[in-house]
Amino acid sequence: MPPGSKSRFTEYLAGRSRTKIELAIQLGDYVEEGNAALRCVDTSEASAYAPVRNFWRGSQVVRSGSAKPLFAGSIPAPASCPISSELMKVASHPRFEGLQAQLREAPQLLQPWSGAAYRVTTLDYPRPKSILLGQGSFLHGGRWNAIGSYRSVYGSTVATVAVAESRATADYLGVRLPFRTPRLLVAIDLSLHAVLDLTNVGARAQLDLTRDALREEDWRKVQEQGRESLTQTIGRAVFSSAGEGLVVPSARVPEGVNVVYFPENHHLESRVTILEAEKLDRIRYD
Repeated sequence: MPPGSKSRFTEYLAGRSRTKIELAIQLGDYVEEGNAALRCVDTSEASAYAPVRNFWRGSQVVRSGSAKPLFAGSIPAPASCPISSELMKVASHPRFEGLQAQLREAPQLLQPWSGAAYRVTTLDYPRPKSILLGQGSFLHGGRWNAIGSYRSVYGSTVATVAVAESRATADYLGVRLPFRTPRLLVAIDLSLHAVLDLTNVGARAQLDLTRDALREEDWRKVQEQGRESLTQTIGRAVFSSAGEGLVVPSARVPEGVNVVYFPENHHLESRVTILEAEKLDRIRYD
C-alpha cells in the first residue's frame, strides 16, 4: 500500500456525515476506488467492511444482452488507493488549489439548496439507481467534472432547459437528429445541505469568477487537450470541500439554471429522490 494512502482514504470518508458502511450502501456502488479502496482499510476492520465488499462485488453486473455497464462496479478498480481527485485523466487546472483554499476559508459559500431538477436519460439506463449514479459523467467528463475524477448527476431547474442541455454533445459533434431513440424526462427532488450557488453574483465575485467565463468555456476542447477546464476545477474544489454540488448558469439557455449533484458526497441529512420512481421500475426489457 502506498505511504499515506490509508490516511487520505480515511480523511476522505471522515468528511461525510455517515458511517463508512452506510455511505457505501447508500451509494450502492461505492466510490470509484472500489476494491482498491477496501484494501486501504486496516486488517482489524476487515470484518466490519464485509458488507461493503460484498455489496461492491455484487454491483459488478452487466444487463443481459448489453455491453453497457449498469453499475460503477463494472469499472476496473485501480491498483493503488488514491482519492477521487487523483484518478483524473487530465492535468490539473492552475486555479484548483486557490479555489480550494477560498472555499475552506469561506465555508459559508456552501449553502443548503432545495428544489426540483429535470434530467433527460435514455432507455438504456431507466432505473432510478442508474439515473442517480453519474456514471456517464465519470467515464466521459462533463462541464463541471473532469473525466475520471468523480461522479456528477446533471439536471436543470426547468424541463425545457434539460431537453436543450441533453442535445449539447450531439450539437457539438454536428449530429442533426440525436433523438431518434426513445428518451425519458425525469424529475428529481433534491434537498441538499452544502451547495455552491454560482448563479449568485456575490458568490461569483468572492471567487473571482464571471458568468461569461462559466458559460463560454469550451470544456470539451480543453479536456481533449489533456487539461482540466476552469469549470471542472471549480467542481473539483467544491467536491474536495465536501460539497454536494453546484447551482450554475446554463451554457445552452441564456437564462437557464442547471443543478450538478455529487452522489459520492451525499450528506446524511440530505434527500435526493426521483419523483414517481416506481413507474420507472415498470419498464421491462424483452
